[in-house]
Amino acid sequence: MPARQPNKSPLKVSHKDAKIPVRSYKTYRKDGIVPKSTIHRWKKKRVLESCNVRTVLKQTPLVVNVGTVEAIEEEKETEELEAQIQEEKENEPQQEQATDSLTFQEQNEQSTGAFYDSTLQELVEDNISDEELTVDDDESDDPDSEIDGQETCNIPKSKLVPVLLLLKTKLRHGLTYSATITLINLIQILCKNIDLSICTKYHLQNFVKLYSGSFSIHQLCPGCKSYLGVIVNDASCRKCHEEVQSGKDLGSSFVYLSLKEQIKNLLENQIITEDDLDYCNFRKKENEIALEDIFDGSLYSKVSDNGNYKTFNFFIDGLQVTSSSKKSAWPVLCTLNNLSPVKRRNHILMASLWLGKDKPVCNEYLRPFVQECIELSTGGVDYTVNELKRNVKFRAAMCIADSVARPAIRNSTLFSGNFGCGLCVHPGEWTPKGKGGMMSYSPIHEENWTGDCDPVWYPRRTHNQTMLDAEEAELSGVIQRGIVGKSILCQMPWFDIVDFLDADVMHIIMNVGKLFCKLWFKTKNDGKPFNISKEINQVNARLNSFHPTSEISRAPRSLEHYPDFKAHEWAVWILIYSIVALKGILPKKYFEHWALLVSALSRLTQNSVRVSEVLLSRREIQEFVTGTHTLYGMNCVTFNVHLLSHLPESVLNFGNLWTHSAFLYESYNSKIKNSVRSSNGIINQIVMEFKTRAAVQFMESDLNSILSAEEKQYLDNLSTSSTKLNITKDLGYVQFSGKSEVRVLENYEFQALRREGVVLARDSFFNFYSRCKFGGLTLQGSTYSRSVKKNNSVVLLNDGNAFIIKTFLHVENNIDMVYCVGHLLVRSEQHICSLPISHMWRVSFEERLRVIELQAVTSKLIYLEIPNLKVCCRHPYEMEDLS
Repeated sequence: MPARQPNKSPLKVSHKDAKIPVRSYKTYRKDGIVPKSTIHRWKKKRVLESCNVRTVLKQTPLVVNVGTVEAIEEEKETEELEAQIQEEKENEPQQEQATDSLTFQEQNEQSTGAFYDSTLQELVEDNISDEELTVDDDESDDPDSEIDGQETCNIPKSKLVPVLLLLKTKLRHGLTYSATITLINLIQILCKNIDLSICTKYHLQNFVKLYSGSFSIHQLCPGCKSYLGVIVNDASCRKCHEEVQSGKDLGSSFVYLSLKEQIKNLLENQIITEDDLDYCNFRKKENEIALEDIFDGSLYSKVSDNGNYKTFNFFIDGLQVTSSSKKSAWPVLCTLNNLSPVKRRNHILMASLWLGKDKPVCNEYLRPFVQECIELSTGGVDYTVNELKRNVKFRAAMCIADSVARPAIRNSTLFSGNFGCGLCVHPGEWTPKGKGGMMSYSPIHEENWTGDCDPVWYPRRTHNQTMLDAEEAELSGVIQRGIVGKSILCQMPWFDIVDFLDADVMHIIMNVGKLFCKLWFKTKNDGKPFNISKEINQVNARLNSFHPTSEISRAPRSLEHYPDFKAHEWAVWILIYSIVALKGILPKKYFEHWALLVSALSRLTQNSVRVSEVLLSRREIQEFVTGTHTLYGMNCVTFNVHLLSHLPESVLNFGNLWTHSAFLYESYNSKIKNSVRSSNGIINQIVMEFKTRAAVQFMESDLNSILSAEEKQYLDNLSTSSTKLNITKDLGYVQFSGKSEVRVLENYEFQALRREGVVLARDSFFNFYSRCKFGGLTLQGSTYSRSVKKNNSVVLLNDGNAFIIKTFLHVENNIDMVYCVGHLLVRSEQHICSLPISHMWRVSFEERLRVIELQAVTSKLIYLEIPNLKVCCRHPYEMEDLS
């Protein structure tokens, strides 16, 4: 390709009166005509023109939000700029307004428009390569790609269907835009009659902007970290008077996406409906007096004001976006509690995104989020459906965070300091550990412990007392019982800084699981009575013999890999595998001690929890925490072990643990990490991925009426993570997959049918299947040879017994009947350990062949077998995605 010829326009490097060029900044940079400093001046002029604030530059300093913005141009440049827009100035009224008086929504709107397209690049300019500052040259030079938003809106909907299919394919398979364009070129070569002229990179990005909401850039002072709000140009901080350059300092700017706008788009596009938001009123409960969702908690009526407000939870946590970078992203993710559990997972909203090497100052970072939460509570969301104007109000309910983020949000000391627990007034006790020490939260105090006195369980904090401690700490400058000052969340009048900022079960399970695996399997603990590092191969052999159901996508891994276990792997290890894998290997008193935790968590994590079960779990957890001190030592009663004692209270306050745990957001965090493919422009990549997902949702709703059946099926397949069965025979209530085996009944099958009162002709031919789908369950016979790592053949019957399915028999009479042929697993009265564990039980294999009707199947079970022990186990976290 010949080299680009330099631009011959009479631009001079030192000429400050140069007009803003039409070509891209990158083109002039490549030509070597204009230096970087002059390009920055052009950028500032363009931003000023697009934001309609140029009319006040000469008269007063520009005031935006909290900071005072100084004029960034010399007086001569300002006069030149005003002369260029004199005609427009005569037609427009001059407006001056300090954004101290603006609402959050007005600030958001002020920061969009052309500023929306350009400022995100300036936010991470030091972190983006030159090629990412503007659109690619090949697109900007292409006249077909130069369409504006109005022209995009006028494109017929029928032409947008390929755009929707391509964007959803891009998301499903994690394709870059370059890979997507390559795929488009291939399609055009193979199918010359398909018109994909609007499927260029420029057009695809344009459609994403059209169908998704806007965002704004908010600024913190790099020096004192004070919140400055949305600023357009350079400003000075009111608090420390430091000069601030908009978007120049990574770690002092963040992206905010209006939560109100996202909810409005979901409602107006009928992606969620009013009926969806009334899920709590028509849900079917297993037990009317049990806790089965967040609505059943004792404190939910407080935050919802007895149903007058809809509610949402929000999650804050840091994640390292690339292995080669020290930068971490801190998104604020939200879920609407009034939706069904499945729709909560499918409609996770991102309100804010911080990227930097340091952690954000939460009292400043969360300021725009808290301000919008207050507006959602007072004004609500106005939306129009079928020409009817409606309004719905929302309140923030639970804040979900780990033990590192919670103190920063609460404005309290870390768990490594005195009074580090934000839920109770346990002072903590420093104890030696290794070459240093750690803060122990044991209920037993060494100096007065004799073994016959009760452990001390400290009282729970209250919101009012915490606020008094915060006021005293701010006045005196001395930390009061671990409280440093007021939290920004307390500006929401309904928010309880203690009960609404509770412990998170996901991080507790992860850290407690790691702690005890270190104690049991680390060779440095060899010689201690609880260490079984020499038997780790035997434990691994048991683990590798386990075959869970397909709902648990990760097969069990050897314990050498436990430092790399994911959160769901820890949940499955603790609640399912550990009891069977450790049986007879871990010394009995330590095994019985561990069983206390498994038993308590199994009750707290089931779908329907009675209050009596919560109280029993509280007693078992307290025994476990106390036993950790007496069996393993005081330095093993870590902060996470202590937090276990607060989980029962969390269930009573806000229902089942899954409703307010980080498990809901873990898969979304992985999507954020997967959206980053380069260390350049990380925040841009994450935001565009989120906006693309939102755009695909809205496009699918908007184009649903013109989509063909094949196109809808294709989109549906992309939305499903698991592989769908290839249905070969559909009976309505059951669908069979694969070819059937047509044969006559064997003698033992004939006898089994007769024992159940089913009489069939011996010489007739019947269809036998190895796979089927029934009641949302994917079932497989034990004879299905292609399933190696998973076992989907063990089921729970409606009489409480377990059953191993060998094959499925389809009998075609006047009424199609389907029978499961297999063996009964008889429940044993003998427990696995000294106390019963509610979700797992011993079984014995019945040799005689049985036949049962398929309708008797209620759910799938996990079957674990080791020498002299067979166990059936119900799924933990049934409402969770165990992927």
